[in-house]
Amino acid sequence: MTQPFISVVIPTYGREEPLRETLIDVLKQDYPSYEVLVVDQTPVHEPDIQQFLEDLAQVGKIQWFKLDWASLPGARNYAVRRSSGEILLFIDDDVQLEPGYLAAHAKNYQRSEVGAVAGRVFDRMKLADFASGLEIQDLPPEAHDPGIAWYHLNLVHTVKPQQVLSARGCNMSYRREVFEKYGIWFDERFRGSAVREESDFCLKANTQQDEVKR
Repeated sequence: MTQPFISVVIPTYGREEPLRETLIDVLKQDYPSYEVLVVDQTPVHEPDIQQFLEDLAQVGKIQWFKLDWASLPGARNYAVRRSSGEILLFIDDDVQLEPGYLAAHAKNYQRSEVGAVAGRVFDRMKLADFASGLEIQDLPPEAHDPGIAWYHLNLVHTVKPQQVLSARGCNMSYRREVFEKYGIWFDERFRGSAVREESDFCLKANTQQDEVKR
């Protein structure tokens, strides 16, 4: 089966070394077809990070968009409109990725009914719990409450794929048709750190899906 082309979207604001580490992890991915879009809203980078980004852009490893305004949902929408991927994958500018990360997202889209993937988030503060063997096979009922589902994607809650109502913006992907066919976009009225803007997006997508099924 042909692997879908993935657009990896990284909005960034005020990150320096963590952004470099994230990009290194993305560019080490063993996946045949993907692009990286960095939507940069940092006014001034440290010289070494500035040079790092310039070098990557110059050789075509990233598409680097420098903006003079700051909005997390705005940055996501900006990248979607300029991307080419069948799958839009959103991560934060301070994440660490496993080598098979892109392939893991892509595998889910072999099923035509899957329109979005909420990736598990390994909270560094809770890694000790995971190391001690704490594993819960099924998400608790609270994970299906739209008000707090966002909190239940941590490593301590599940070790198997299952349905959830929301995703965390640092690890989520969608088919392009969610945006272009169904007209669902990130709400740019969310300001500042835009807390829960991804949950709002997911709830709109879920509502649209329910309407299509009727």
